[in-house]
Amino acid sequence: MVFSIVISSAVVMELFFGISAFFFSYRMFQLAEANDGALVFSDVIKAWTRKLLRLAPIYYAIFFIGWGMFPRVSSGPIWYEGAMMYETCSNNWWA
Repeated sequence: MVFSIVISSAVVMELFFGISAFFFSYRMFQLAEANDGALVFSDVIKAWTRKLLRLAPIYYAIFFIGWGMFPRVSSGPIWYEGAMMYETCSNNWWA
């Protein structure tokens, strides 16, 4: 069960980004309606910055924790594929 959740996590991320885009668009329409039909560029930047500040810390925390923990975990059904990706990344870090 857990393995299928991990493999199908791409679907969950697509759903998250779709719902997030819907709510962001809804908020932009609300702002445009409040400003007599005109959407100010600074309002868009403020909303985008607020979303970035809310999502970026957890994204980077998960990324760096995974990056630090992955080489130390050496078991599982797809370990060989993951180990190959990690070795390629460590050998060719610029690519």
